[in-house]
This record gives sequence, structure tokens and C-alpha cells, in this order.
Amino acid sequence: MLTSLTATPHRSSHSATSVRAKILCLPRELRDVIYDYYLRNPDGYAYRFETNKLTNGDGSSICLSLAFTCRQIAAEMNGIALRVNTITFVTFFSEATRESAGMFHATTKHILTKKSDLLNFVAPRLLTPELTHAIFRIYPQFWPLLEHWRNIGTYDLLRRQDLDFGEAPSIWADFVHFALLMISQHPNYLDEARSIDRFWREYDWLAIDLAHTFPVPWSVPDVTEIEHLCRVTQLWPRGPLYYEHLDYSYSATSSAIRFLQSIPATTRANVRHLRIIENRESVANCASHARGLITFCHENSKLRVECRANLWETVFSSRRRASRCQPWSRSSHGTRNLQARASTG
Repeated sequence: MLTSLTATPHRSSHSATSVRAKILCLPRELRDVIYDYYLRNPDGYAYRFETNKLTNGDGSSICLSLAFTCRQIAAEMNGIALRVNTITFVTFFSEATRESAGMFHATTKHILTKKSDLLNFVAPRLLTPELTHAIFRIYPQFWPLLEHWRNIGTYDLLRRQDLDFGEAPSIWADFVHFALLMISQHPNYLDEARSIDRFWREYDWLAIDLAHTFPVPWSVPDVTEIEHLCRVTQLWPRGPLYYEHLDYSYSATSSAIRFLQSIPATTRANVRHLRIIENRESVANCASHARGLITFCHENSKLRVECRANLWETVFSSRRRASRCQPWSRSSHGTRNLQARASTG
């Protein structure tokens, strides 16, 4: 637990020895009350994205000096801090992560579009009864589409970006990823993919990489992962689908998942309450990010997750943006750039 907190230890001293001796003379029940009072913070803990660590709610370092007085007290205090304090996560944006978040958003969206187009082309040609049954067993709700591919051919409406067949967009994305991965096992897959000149040209290997690339929307990818996604999609910063003047942000949910994944399972078992505040629109289909918390809720039945969303800046922001045909809200820096271009033009 101590490695995931920003702790301030205290050097051994005569006073520390005296406190230790007095506390250990008390019954365990009273010591537990003291530990609770000592560790409980009125503002709880706050997550710092830059360091992937926790601080007090006001930003100050978490003081765990009492735990450093002796091994017995440290063992008795173990896990209490995470059990009695709510951990707050907030949507995160910084100049340092603008480009990586933006490219993650662009490549994730582009991969789904390219997979949908490729799947719509190869499925009518390569879907065997065995493949159809394997896909149907996992996604029975998409049987009409599988039947259409088998009996009629390509589905023309599939090029619409808002098409999800009545399912949540994240479920539709899962189906596309799974179906293409299954069909890519067909021996004629690469030959069929080569015939789509508008996609691959000389990049035959992209058809294989695309089928095996499934970016997790609620992850915070590192540089290596971003480079891989850019290579598969042939998208790069300051290219199509990336706008350098926009404030690309990671969701509070993805920050919570990132933190929980970074600590041992024994430490996660002590976490009791997460407060997730989504106060601005974030990247990579943020509406689906709560799915990433399901694993941790199964793992820890005592975990409670409180989600708060600024609807005006998240849900309604998307609708306002769609009506203006403009992605995301511009930063002041981006606004100044556009005004400068307009004045020079």
C-alpha cells in the first residue's frame, strides 16, 4: 500500500518510541480507533495522473509517519488508509499528453472504421458455416447481419458511422473486432484483402495487423502502443483526424483503471470507495470506459464506485459539436490560431 501513496515518513526519535510504547499498551480495539482517526482525511485522497500516485484531497502529501514507528503498528495499519478514504479521479488534460491522447482517439476511431469496411467486404466472400456459428455463439444479436452477408452480400448501410444495430457502440465495436479476427483465420483472407486497392495497395501486412489490433478504449497507452496504432492506421500527428488545437483529455474512469492496475491485488482489496468525476469530454468513446471497472468490482465485492458527470460538458457537448460539425472544444490557444489564420486570410 505504501508504494501507491505519496507518503511522508518520519525519522525514528525518542518521541516516536514513546508514542509507540503508549499505543501498544492500549487494547487492539482502541488502537484501531486511533488508526482510523489518524488516517481518515475529510477530503479523502486525490489521484495525480502525472505521478500515478495519491495525495490528500488538498494536494498535500499523505502522512503515514505512525506506520514507520514499528513493524507491529505498520502491520496493524496496513490497508486502513484505502478503506477509510474515498479516492477521487478527475478527467485529465495537459499539454504533455495532448498529442498522445489525440492520436489514441484518432487511431481508435479509425481502426474501427477500417475494420468495419474490411469486414463488410470479406465477410460475404469468406464466411463459412463454421465461422458463422462461432461468431453467432458469442454475438447472437447480430445474426441478421451474418445472414445478410452469407445470403445477399455486402451491407451498404454499414458505412454509416452511427450504425450499431440497436446495441451499445462498444458492443458493436467488440463484434467487429471479434468477427474480423475470426475471418482472418481463413486461408484466403489476405488474398481478398489485397483486392481492396483503396485500403492496402502495397501494404499487405496491414490487413493482418489490423485484424489483430484491438485498442482498449479505457486504457492509457504508452509511446510504444501509440506508435503501433499509428503504424497500423497510417495516421500521424498533424495529419487527418488529429487536430493540434484541441484539448484531448483522458477520462477520469481510465485514470482510475490505470491506478488500480498499477497496484497489487492485495492492495486493491482494501479499496472501498472511488469517486469518478467526468467534467469534460474525453477520448476513445468515453461512454464505454466504465466497462473497464467491471473486473475490479468482481474482484472486490466491497468496492463502491460513484460516478459524476457534467452532462453539459460531456453528453451535450457532443451534440453541440455535431450540430456545428466541429470536433471537441477548442482551447484558447487553438482559438487564437484560428483567429490569426482568419485575419491573414
